[in-house]
Amino acid sequence: MNKKIKITLIVLLIAAIAAVGVYAYIHREELFGTNKVVEQPFEDDEEVEEVDYSWAYELYDGNKAINGDYIAQFRFESGLIDEPVMAAENYDEYLHTNWQTMEYDINGTVFMDPNATIDSQNITLYGHNRSWWAQPLMFTKLHTLEDQSKYEENKYIDMIFENEIRRYQVAHVYNIPIDEDNAEHPVEEGMEYMFTSFSKEGLEYYLNRVSEMEYYDTGVEIGPDDRFLTLQTCVSDVNGVVSGVRFIVVAKEIETIKIR
Repeated sequence: MNKKIKITLIVLLIAAIAAVGVYAYIHREELFGTNKVVEQPFEDDEEVEEVDYSWAYELYDGNKAINGDYIAQFRFESGLIDEPVMAAENYDEYLHTNWQTMEYDINGTVFMDPNATIDSQNITLYGHNRSWWAQPLMFTKLHTLEDQSKYEENKYIDMIFENEIRRYQVAHVYNIPIDEDNAEHPVEEGMEYMFTSFSKEGLEYYLNRVSEMEYYDTGVEIGPDDRFLTLQTCVSDVNGVVSGVRFIVVAKEIETIKIR
């Protein structure tokens, strides 16, 4: 084959390859598909059912209208206790006072420690125990938690405030001796369960001592950055004689739900 023919064939081959390339480029989507990202229509996530908390703020507003000292509703999820809580100016104000009439009532009303606010690290609530009466009083049924077998069904507590519900889980259940004649140190120093805040070291000491005194280990741990609720009531015998001991339940805040 002479040189001219070879050159002609090479040129024709190159032209053919080029033509195929151009055709393939023009029709690339038909021949090879596409790697373009095709946007899919946006699908909304499943609608989350809104929870109606109107019952909570209606409860709060209704009780607040009765008594301006009303600060929260205290209730166990199980229904064990469900009581209004007052913000008291001192320890005697609601000790034997009906919160609705403001008249003398030996039963008294559950009240928040006068030194606490709703933003305190620790909020202590006080309520009477009269287990020998036909109708147990506010915090009488707290003693149910002495029995470990009752813990699971009664471990959650809600506090319904003006704008939120705080959920707590019971962490410690114990008794502590009280010396009512010693105004400076009514309990063992370092065991002041009613303090509104604790240093890291103070809280560690307190909880370590509580672990030695408690009825059982719940497995719930409280740290220096946690908020918690302390419930106090009396310990009395079958004849109603109040002993120099207080029954304490400490519950750790685990959730806050905005209601409005």
